[in-house]
Amino acid sequence: MEKTPIERILAELAVQNISDAEFCRRLEASQQTLTNWKKRGLPGVKVPAVADVLGVTADWILTGRGPKCSDWMVERTPIERILAEISVQNLSEAEFCRRMGELQQTFSAWKKRGFPPAKAVKASDVLVVSVEWILAGREPKRPITESNFNHRRVPVLSCEQAGYAPEIAENYTSADHLETVGLDFDLAHRLSLRAFALLVIGDSMLPSFRQGDIVIIDPAESIRPGDIVAANFNNKPAILRRYRDRGEDANGNPVFELAPTNDAYPTLVVDSSRPGHIIGPVVEHRRKLR
Repeated sequence: MEKTPIERILAELAVQNISDAEFCRRLEASQQTLTNWKKRGLPGVKVPAVADVLGVTADWILTGRGPKCSDWMVERTPIERILAEISVQNLSEAEFCRRMGELQQTFSAWKKRGFPPAKAVKASDVLVVSVEWILAGREPKRPITESNFNHRRVPVLSCEQAGYAPEIAENYTSADHLETVGLDFDLAHRLSLRAFALLVIGDSMLPSFRQGDIVIIDPAESIRPGDIVAANFNNKPAILRRYRDRGEDANGNPVFELAPTNDAYPTLVVDSSRPGHIIGPVVEHRRKLR
């Protein structure tokens, strides 16, 4: 099972033989703060400071991928940094080339002869990193703050569009003129290219989900009983419901329920006579208080 950021930090403290108290002193944080992180997770805004204290990269803390030591990047060439970042973001070389608008043969030539500086601006846009980091390994690679939700943007789809969400999201470009929402660093790297946002309509999921809320859906994520999911039922527009697995019928066909959280609405049963399918689970919920 993949470790969380705080688990990687604790493991690194053990490797470097640094006590919790010493770590907190270097970080200028209280030990109670560290205790809270162990329970609730590491806030994204604290990642740069922790990376600096431990001498590791922010990417390694957040994802466990890519080079661990921050000095490694400075010593690499631009193409080596790009290859490392592709690995961190879990991109294939083919997908990187598609986003760059380049042939894979061109990319192969870059690996042999070096990365042309003239392409650095485009690569920085594709990978959401700075030009200075690509060319010289200069930090910060990307600013990480609580308010920075621009590492990647996903389209906001209507309930009608959501049935075609994987295709729309994966092939989305700014030329499609869809409304978009930004993802923070951690979420942007964790979700698949098929992820999208859905605007909550109606009151069937009150009190947890209100009309106008935004939910992030990832069709590539596995679905577990009890998850809130976007689903199609009876060939109608997508709805938001709680997923309940009810096994299989006598012919081996899956049976599951789509349950509202508002008791004024009925629970829908999907079986061989009532078609439906899960589009994907909710991985993030956003609400405007005003």
